[in-house]
Amino acid sequence: MNRKLLSVAGVLVVGAGLSQFATAGAILPEPNCGFTGNCLTYGDFDVFSLAFLNTVSGYGSPTSGDPFYVKSTPGAISPGVVFGTGSSGGPVTENFAGMDDAYATPSSAGGSSTQLEFSTGAVADPGTLGTAGAFGSGDYANTWDANISSLRSFLETSGGDFVPYFNLNETGTDGLTGIDILVWADFWVEDLDTGANQHFFLTQDKAASTASGGPDATTPDANDTRWVYTFGTICINGSAVLHLGPCTPSDPAGSSDVNQNLGADNAAFAIYNKDLNDIIKDTTTSWDVLHLDWRMSYMNNGYEQAFLLADTSVGDNRTPLPATWLLLGIGALAIRVLRKPA
Repeated sequence: MNRKLLSVAGVLVVGAGLSQFATAGAILPEPNCGFTGNCLTYGDFDVFSLAFLNTVSGYGSPTSGDPFYVKSTPGAISPGVVFGTGSSGGPVTENFAGMDDAYATPSSAGGSSTQLEFSTGAVADPGTLGTAGAFGSGDYANTWDANISSLRSFLETSGGDFVPYFNLNETGTDGLTGIDILVWADFWVEDLDTGANQHFFLTQDKAASTASGGPDATTPDANDTRWVYTFGTICINGSAVLHLGPCTPSDPAGSSDVNQNLGADNAAFAIYNKDLNDIIKDTTTSWDVLHLDWRMSYMNNGYEQAFLLADTSVGDNRTPLPATWLLLGIGALAIRVLRKPA
């Protein structure tokens, strides 16, 4: 990859923009998953619906200034780490040294009669155009890859946790021909010295994913239990989820729909696994590289994206940072590497 470091002036701009950077993410509650809790568990991950959390907190659908509003425009997420996006061009598609750039996810604005799908195994590796070796032996062609030390340094800029965000940006009515889609992911860490690895699946059926890997995004079977069926609408009553999908006439009085299809500019979900978070933040860990195998299907509009923001925390356990370090050191730690002009 051809890259150059930012100038000193550019680093100062990064530091000067810290106030926006440090307020971009959310403070998520400690996971208490279940239909009467604050999240749902899929495989190894606790999945938070930001629309649900915002609604049961009394704010309704997330809008600017709400506690669970996470802006995801290109300008809002470009200071973060972007796994995949429908945007094109830097800086939103360009990540920090020691990791791949963002994968290009499909986009067909206004809806498409053709089913759209995505897989990191079917799209050219964004950092190396399908060839391993961009930052070391752990950079593979069919996964998004990052040195764990690079991710740790990124999170340390604001003391946050490893909490990927995800957008849902479909059109139409409820159902797989409309605003519902299928998603599957495998975050796995590798010890390059021993070859050992540990997998963290976002899946409906962890046993099936462990045994046979990920589902086929090109010709998907909606009944394949490895997929996470991602609903554009859920039905709630008070602070409890009654069921996934829109409310029906048979649901109790007072039930209401919550729209999770929040579009490209507003993150819909956040996922968290404490063990994976601890691995990434542990300065003594023996794990070297994080890989992401990510698949989606039944999209009709696209522009789904996944990304990290350094200030997101779970249970408000964000690491306090000294004011002097924030003011003087953030620029050095947040030096961004950009592509050289063609």
